[in-house]
Amino acid sequence: MDIDLIVLATSSPDMIQPSTGAIVQGKLGAANAAAFDVSAVCSGSVFALDVAVGMMQSHPDFKNVLVIAAETYSRILDWSDRTTCVYFGDGAGAAVLKSVAEGYGALGALLGTDGRKWDVITFLGGGSRYPANQDTTGDGLHRFQMRGGDVWTFATTVVPDAIKEALAIHNLSPHDVDFLVFHQANINIIKANMATLNLPMSKTHTCLERYANTSGASVLVALSEAVELGMISGGDVVVLVGFGGGLTWGVSIWRWPEHGN
Repeated sequence: MDIDLIVLATSSPDMIQPSTGAIVQGKLGAANAAAFDVSAVCSGSVFALDVAVGMMQSHPDFKNVLVIAAETYSRILDWSDRTTCVYFGDGAGAAVLKSVAEGYGALGALLGTDGRKWDVITFLGGGSRYPANQDTTGDGLHRFQMRGGDVWTFATTVVPDAIKEALAIHNLSPHDVDFLVFHQANINIIKANMATLNLPMSKTHTCLERYANTSGASVLVALSEAVELGMISGGDVVVLVGFGGGLTWGVSIWRWPEHGN
C-alpha cells in the first residue's frame, strides 16, 4: 500500500491503547505506515489535518498521508439527557494528502485551546477518582456532558474571530473565501458565524440534518459531501473550521488544487 502515515482523530476510541490509528493500519494492511491518534474532540479533523501537513513538511518520506476522523458517540451519551443526546450521531470521514503544485494545498492553520474551560464539554473516566455527583445515570458509569449555553457563546464569539485572524495572517479577508466547511454542531451556530462574516449560506454546506453532530469527524464528512456535490472548484480558497471540547478551535486554509495538480 502507498500510505506512509496515518493520523487518526477521535475522542471516542474503542480502547485507550493501542491507538485506533494502529488498529486501522493493521486492518488496511498498510504495514509500512506510521500511525497514531490525535485527540481534540470536535476540532479533531482540523487538528489532524494540520498535524499531517506538518509531518509531511518535516519528513520528506511521508508522501501519502491518510487522515481519518471517526467517532462513536452513541456509546458514551447519556440517553436520559435529552438536552444533549439528541444532537449527536456516529460517523467517520477521511482524506489522503499528497504534494500538489506550488501555491495550492494547505496555506496555513490557526489552532487554539482554552483549557480554563475544560469542563464545558466532558466525558469523565477512571472510576472512583471522580466524584459520585458526576454519575448522571445511576449505573456507576460516566457519560458525555455538555453545557450548551457556554458552547453557543464560545462558538459564536471566539470562532469567527479566529477565522478572521487566520485569514489576516495570509493577507485574506472573509470576502476572499470561496467556501467554508464548519464543524456540524448546530445549524444556528453555522448561520450565526456566516452572518458575522457577512457571507451567504451558499458558501457553506451542512450535513448535520442527516447525520447529526458527528463531533471530530464532521468537518471531513461535510467536506467530502461538498466535493462530491461539485461545490468546490480548483483554485477556490477553502476554509475548514472546527471547535469543541477543550475548549479547542482550529481554522485551516486551503487553495483547492486544479484538476491534475
